[in-house]
Amino acid sequence: MKLSTLKNQILILFIFLNFSAFSQEAALKKERKIHFLVGTEYRITPFDQEKTFSNYRDHDVYYNLDYQITGPSLNLGIEYDFMKNYSIGFSHSLSYGHIYFDTRTIMGTYNNESTINKSVNGLKQDYNFYLKRKFNLNNGDKIGLKVGYSLMNRGTRYSQREVTEFSDGSIGVIYRDDKHFKYSAFNLEASYEVEKFNFGFGVYSIDGNHSFGNEAIFWMPYIRVTYTIF
Repeated sequence: MKLSTLKNQILILFIFLNFSAFSQEAALKKERKIHFLVGTEYRITPFDQEKTFSNYRDHDVYYNLDYQITGPSLNLGIEYDFMKNYSIGFSHSLSYGHIYFDTRTIMGTYNNESTINKSVNGLKQDYNFYLKRKFNLNNGDKIGLKVGYSLMNRGTRYSQREVTEFSDGSIGVIYRDDKHFKYSAFNLEASYEVEKFNFGFGVYSIDGNHSFGNEAIFWMPYIRVTYTIF
């Protein structure tokens, strides 16, 4: 076998193997329908509040709505492309900060501001479910529209003293630890996607009740930056 013929065969084999590997990688990317995401979200001060949550005379705690639900959070998510340009997703939001002020304490600070009572802080979690529609642009970027439903402020339980009369006529104080500051909200978002980065602006429409006893009706805008890991 001539040396030139052997070189040609090796070259052909090398091209074939590289083409095969490229084809398999392209097929893998085409078939990939599940994506994992990480990002951050900043929630802006709510507006159009129908109730101001000021009736706390019968409670051991009270709270500041802006402190409790605004500010930054860490988001971890997963998306599934169930058809072309359509996907469903779930994201888990984590934030740490103010939950309530405890009237059984005296003096405190929060955000470098003096408060009458101490702030009880903790980890707050949101669970977000959504449907997304993408629109392809000529330059390869994408515009997205997303609608979803969120279970917000999970992990915000607190205890409340209640005076009760027992069957023997005696009166005592019991503590109930099933109180909470949970919300539920509809969510609408528009986004711009550049390669693996997604920049979004949206709003939460919150309409519900929590066990503090006040009705929660307000809108809360936010901005979000997300990175698709793969």
